[in-house]
Amino acid sequence: MNFFRSCFLFFLFLALLSCRKEIDEVPPQITWLFPTDNTTFSTLDEIFVEAEIQDNESIKSIQLGLFRKSDNRQVQGNNDFSPNSNQFRLALNFLIKDSLIESGTYYFRILADDGENVKAAFRDIQINTVPKVRLNTIVSCESGNGVQFFKDNNDFNFSAFLTDPNSLTEAVVNSIDQQYWMLSKRGGYISVFDLKENSIAYQNQLLSNFSELFTSVDLEDRTVLIAAKDGEIRGFNESFQDNFTYRAINSGRSILNLKANHKYLLAEEVDLNGSNRSVQILFRNNGFIHTELAISDPVKAIYFTSQEMAILFQNNANGGLLSEVDIQANGVRTMKTFRDSIISVTQISDKDYFISTSNKIVRYDFSTNTSFDFLIIPNAVIAYDELNNQLLIGSNQTLSVYSLNPTNLVTQATLPSRIINIDVRFNR
Repeated sequence: MNFFRSCFLFFLFLALLSCRKEIDEVPPQITWLFPTDNTTFSTLDEIFVEAEIQDNESIKSIQLGLFRKSDNRQVQGNNDFSPNSNQFRLALNFLIKDSLIESGTYYFRILADDGENVKAAFRDIQINTVPKVRLNTIVSCESGNGVQFFKDNNDFNFSAFLTDPNSLTEAVVNSIDQQYWMLSKRGGYISVFDLKENSIAYQNQLLSNFSELFTSVDLEDRTVLIAAKDGEIRGFNESFQDNFTYRAINSGRSILNLKANHKYLLAEEVDLNGSNRSVQILFRNNGFIHTELAISDPVKAIYFTSQEMAILFQNNANGGLLSEVDIQANGVRTMKTFRDSIISVTQISDKDYFISTSNKIVRYDFSTNTSFDFLIIPNAVIAYDELNNQLLIGSNQTLSVYSLNPTNLVTQATLPSRIINIDVRFNR
C-alpha cells in the first residue's frame, strides 16, 4: 500500500511540475537612438527622445524620466506607457519645462518592465540655463460686462489675445510652466492659457450656488491655490490636477483671502453674513488647522514676512490698517493705520511693500514700520517687476512704469479701457 501511495504522490508531483508556469528570466532590451550622449540643451528646449524596447514575451510598462546626475534627484515627472506587446518604439518631444533648473549634467532614464524583470537604460545630457528676462506684461481691461486681456512683446506695444465675457476675479502667472491662470468673476470658470503655445490649455467650471464663486488666488511653487465663497480652498498643480483641498469646518463660511509659503497657509474665513471673521492658519502640506485667530476687519491682502510671521492688509470704516500675525505665538496685533482705504498691495521683498490706496501709492518698510508717499495716484492697480526693479501702475486706461532708484517715469501706454489687473511674465 505504501508503495502505491508513494508512486501516486511521485506522479502527482511530476504533474504539478509540468503545470507550473515557466519563469521568465529574460529582461527587456533597450536601445537608445536619440538624443546622442552628452548633447547640450537649454532650459525650455524640446528634446526629441527615441528608443526601441523589445522583450521575449510582453512589455507591461515603460517609464521615461529626467534626473540630475549630481544627486540622482528626479527633476521632472515620468512619461508613462503601457505597450502590452513584445516591442515598442518610444518617440516623443520632451520639454524641459522647469525654467528654474540649474546648469549641469542630467540623464534620461528609461525603465522597462515585463512583469517579472525590470531593465533600466540611461542617456546623459547637458543642460544650460538661460538668463532671466521679462517676456511680457499682461494687462486685463474692462470690456462691457467681461474682460479683455492684452500682452506685449516686452516693447509696451499691446495687442489683445483673449476675451472672457464673465469678467475677472484674479489672475496669476506661473512662469515656471509658462501658464496664465484666470478666475472668472461669474460662472465659476477656471481657465489656463498656455503662454508658449498661445492657446487655452485647460478650462473647468466649478458648479456652485454662488454667482460669483472665486475670491482669491495664490501661487506657491507650482501649485495654484484658489479660495472660494463656498468655504473651500483647492490647489492645482501644473498638470491641472487637484493636489490640495481644505473646506471650512462649519457650513455657511466663506474663504475671502489666502496666502501660502512652503509650511503654512493663511486664509481669511468669515460667515456668509460677514460676522465671526478669523484667520485660519493651516499646514500647507495637508490642510490641517494649526490655529484660528479672530480678527475684526476685512482683509485686502496677506503677505509673509518670514516663515512664521505675516502681515494682514485690512480696511475698516476709518481707512486702512496693517496687522502682524505671529504664528508661533498665536497672536495678531495692529501695527499701523492709514487714513485712506487700501486698494491693492505688491511685495518688493519680505520687508518692503507698495500699497495702493484710495488717494495715493505708499511705500511701506516693515522692518521700521514706516511709510512714505511714493506717487499721488488714486485707486491704482500695481505690480512689481523684480528683475528690472520697476513698479507698474495702472490708472484708468494708462499703464505707467516707474524705476525705483531713482524714481523716474520709464514709459507709458494707453489701453482701450480701464485696467483691472497687471501681471509680469518672465522666462523662468
